[in-house]
Amino acid sequence: MSVVNVLVLLLSIIVLIERCVSLNDKNDLLKNVNVPAGATKTENSGFWDPLNLPKSFDARAKWYMCPSIGQIYDQGNCKSSYAISVASAVSDRICIHSNGTVRPKLSAQQILSCCYLCGDGCSGGQHFESWDFYRRHGLVSGGEYGSNEGCQPYTIEPCQHTETAVENACSNKTLFTPECKVQCYNPDYGTRYVNDNHKGTHYRVPGYTAMKEIYENGPITASFYMYQDFVNYQSGVYAYNSGKYVTTQAVKILGWGEENGTPYWLAANSFNTYWGDNGFAKILRGANECYIEEFMYAGLPL
Repeated sequence: MSVVNVLVLLLSIIVLIERCVSLNDKNDLLKNVNVPAGATKTENSGFWDPLNLPKSFDARAKWYMCPSIGQIYDQGNCKSSYAISVASAVSDRICIHSNGTVRPKLSAQQILSCCYLCGDGCSGGQHFESWDFYRRHGLVSGGEYGSNEGCQPYTIEPCQHTETAVENACSNKTLFTPECKVQCYNPDYGTRYVNDNHKGTHYRVPGYTAMKEIYENGPITASFYMYQDFVNYQSGVYAYNSGKYVTTQAVKILGWGEENGTPYWLAANSFNTYWGDNGFAKILRGANECYIEEFMYAGLPL
């Protein structure tokens, strides 16, 4: 392959990453997806619903005995959404599958600091590797920053994630990854590290089964290409409109619905509660918006 052809190929890849596929293109792609026998396509969503699932669903309401489902975290000046989203979803699923009798808050910090296959710590990583870390090594407990909860609570302080932030802006903070520790560093926690481990399975969730998976087993995680207009999101159904590519962001998806006829995923972000709709966002559903339906994962506790 000539140098010119290589440059053209690289340019094509960059252009692909720097934009979201148009709605028509994405729906065309979905036409070729193999779907289960007997499944029906839901109106306006681009998804197939084998269970005639409700038009809207919120895991917080179905599993009200699991308050972790509605908790919003702050990743601080650290690209740790791949760790936070998975630790949060696993916590939810343990509670759900114990019928509310076990309510751990699992440690995002452990994934961030100790999952070397996940990526590069606070410089970013992959949430599907976080699920595999949970399967291979398990997760200890650990609450949010300042909570003093669990074995390994989060140690990176919150910061302002919005573009207009002046005081305590994330851009003014030093980016660092905490050191991996194989012991409980919370002196007030009474359980030993080796006795505080939670393991489970993990698996990819094809986009057309995501609603069924959430409805039956609880929140899942997804990652997508995040642009500047998502950083500035406040309300409504998000679909890429303008702004430069920022990073890949992972979120926890806990439900779905429609707003003025537009289908959306209900997602918990990790930019604190002042961001978006009290920390949550509605992201266009069924159109693979910013590739969010390409990278969905979940798991079950053992």
